[in-house]
Amino acid sequence: MISKQRKALDPDYSAICPDHIIEQAAAFTAPRGRLEMGGVLVGHVDENGANVTVTGFFPEQIEETSGYCMFDGKWMAIAAAACDYANSTVESEGPQIRVIGWIHTHPDIGIFLSGIDVKTFQQLRNQCPERRFVAVVVDPLRNEHGVFNTEKQPNRPGQSVASIEISDDLAQRYDIFLDRMRTIQTMHGTNALPCILPGSFRYKRLIAGDRDDVGIAEKQGFFSIKKAQIALAEKIQKTEDRIVKVSRDKQALSNSQQVLENSLKQTKTEVRNDAIARKNLEDLIQAQAKRIQHLEELMTRVNGENENLVSMLGNLNGTITQMHRQLQEYESRNTRTLDTLVEANSRILQRLDNHELSVRKRFAKMDETNEGIIIRRQIYRSRHGKRMRYRRGQ
Repeated sequence: MISKQRKALDPDYSAICPDHIIEQAAAFTAPRGRLEMGGVLVGHVDENGANVTVTGFFPEQIEETSGYCMFDGKWMAIAAAACDYANSTVESEGPQIRVIGWIHTHPDIGIFLSGIDVKTFQQLRNQCPERRFVAVVVDPLRNEHGVFNTEKQPNRPGQSVASIEISDDLAQRYDIFLDRMRTIQTMHGTNALPCILPGSFRYKRLIAGDRDDVGIAEKQGFFSIKKAQIALAEKIQKTEDRIVKVSRDKQALSNSQQVLENSLKQTKTEVRNDAIARKNLEDLIQAQAKRIQHLEELMTRVNGENENLVSMLGNLNGTITQMHRQLQEYESRNTRTLDTLVEANSRILQRLDNHELSVRKRFAKMDETNEGIIIRRQIYRSRHGKRMRYRRGQ
C-alpha cells in the first residue's frame, strides 16, 4: 500500500527533446509510408531535474502495421548495457547517460497516445527509477510531433526544443555510446539495427567517417519518390492518350446519336403496338391464371379426399388385421378343445374295454365254480362312432 501511494505522489518530470531527434526520426521513417516504427531514446537528467533525450535508435520491428508496431525488448537491455559501458569509461561528476525514453511514429494519423500507447508508457515508467521516462511521437507524413512526460495526458503533448547544451564529459559519453551501438550494428547487421539516431552529433560523426543511417534512408526515399514520379508521369501520359481516344469516341457517339434518335421514334411506334399486344396478352394470361387457380383448388380438394381415403384404408387394414388375429386365436382354441375331447373319448373307450374284459373274466370264473346249469344272458355290443354301447340279451 505504501509503494502505491509513493508512485501516485511521484512528480511528472519535464521532458526535453531537441529538434535533431525529431528531424532524423522523421527522415528515416518517412520512406516507410504508413507503417509504424518504434525505437529507444537515450539521454540524461539535467541539473534542473528534467529528462533530456539526446540520441537513440530504431531496431528491427517484430510487428509493424498502419496502427501498431513492436520491437524486441532485448534492445532496452542492450541500450542500458551500452550506457553503463560509456558511464564506466568516462569518469566524471556529471550526469550519467541512461535509457530515458521511447519513440514511435504515427504516420498520417496525428499526434496522441492511443490506449495501447498509454498502457505501454505506463509500464515503461513503472520499470524506471523515479518513473523517469518520456515518450516521443512523430508523424513523418504530416510533419508533426509531440513530447509526452506522462501517460495521464495522452492528448496534450509538448514540443521539441531547438537545441540543448551538453558538457564535454557528457558529450564524450554519448560518443562512446554511439560507437558501442555502431559496433553492435556491425555485429548483428543493419537488418537487426537499421538506424542509429546520432542527434546533434550527426555531422561531427559524419566527418569522422561514421555511417549515416538517416542519410541512407533519405536517399532511398528520394529514389523511391523519383521512381514514383516517373511512374506517375507515365500514368499521366496514358491518361492523356485515353482522353484523346475518349474525344474521338465522343465524336463518333455524336454521329450515332442522330441515328439513335430516329431509331427511337420508330421504337416508340413499335412500343405502342407492343403495348396493345401486351394488354391482350395480359388479359389472356389473367384468364389462364384463373383457370390454373380453379385447377389448383380442385387438386386441393382431390388431395384432401385422397388423404381421407388413405386414412379409411389404413383403418380398414387395421380392422382386418385385428379380425384375422382374432380368427387365428378362435381356431387355435377350437383345435385345443377338439384335441381335449378326442383324448377324453380315448380314455373312456379304454376304460370300457377294461370293464368288458373284467366282466368276461368274472363270468368265466362263475362258470367254473357253479356246476349247475347257468343261464347266461348274451351281451351285445354296438359301436356308434368312437363310443361303445352295451346291452344284455333276453
